[in-house]
Amino acid sequence: MLKKIAEEIYANRDAIVGKIITSLEKSFPSFSGLISEAKKELWESLETLVILIARFVEGEEENPGDTLSFVRGVSEARFVQSIPFSDLVRSFYIGDAVIWDEVVKDFWEGDYAKEDWIKLFRIKGDLESHLISYLSEAYIKDRDKMIARQIREMASLVDVGKTISSTIDMDRLLQQILDVSTTLMEVKMGAIFLFNRETGEMRMEASTGLFRPWSRGYLMDLERSLLKRALEEKKPMVAIDEQLRGIYLPALPGERRIRSLLSCPIFIGEDLLGSIELYDESPRTYEPIDLAVLATFALQSGVAIRNAQLFHAERRRRYQA
Repeated sequence: MLKKIAEEIYANRDAIVGKIITSLEKSFPSFSGLISEAKKELWESLETLVILIARFVEGEEENPGDTLSFVRGVSEARFVQSIPFSDLVRSFYIGDAVIWDEVVKDFWEGDYAKEDWIKLFRIKGDLESHLISYLSEAYIKDRDKMIARQIREMASLVDVGKTISSTIDMDRLLQQILDVSTTLMEVKMGAIFLFNRETGEMRMEASTGLFRPWSRGYLMDLERSLLKRALEEKKPMVAIDEQLRGIYLPALPGERRIRSLLSCPIFIGEDLLGSIELYDESPRTYEPIDLAVLATFALQSGVAIRNAQLFHAERRRRYQA
């Protein structure tokens, strides 16, 4: 019986995965809102899970290394970053329920030995407990690493704030702000735009990793920018893949393209001074605390920029006097 069930699971794995995903999207908003790239990762992870289950049901001894390897792959997948841990755990049980409803129930009427059913229940219980245990362990380790990194980042902002606040050379200051921003968010491409109150224009004043015409002097089209939304919300905003449609983005050489954008306004009080724009070729997502760190740094940057502007305005005034 177990071999037949395993064969049915394996033969119908695509249909099973499709129904699991449909169930997840109906049950949890965190799954229904995934971008296409993340949904592809989810499909591949669920397909691997279904194959694992089929192998164990067929009679292969469960290899903890295979299960642990699967869980580590899931914990590192992009789609997991936007899904609460509780939803992820429940997704395993939903997958199990779909397999049971789609395959196992058809064997109820068969004349199979009680020992086979007992073994099936034992396999089911063992696999579930191992999956949840390994997933919990991987999740805790990842969160600990992330929290430790964020604590270091917040502490370093104090020293960074002192450094930039004492810099009055505007070009040097903006490059420092950009270097810190790209380091904090772990990206290689970015730009600093400053707002011209008289013309209403956002002009690029510093950049890294970009190509012409995205260089100093480039004017942002606010109507086709993520910054427009960030200004409305007065907080950093992130857009990935399909969410970037309609947004004007830097062109990259060859087949390379921007797949994520993080836009963070720079305010001092209610006054807009500019923005930090960060780009990535991968569909990056960010934890809320990451965005909070960048927003805090943007506040420090705003003070430093205003100080530099006031210094240069006073120097011009004295020169003209």
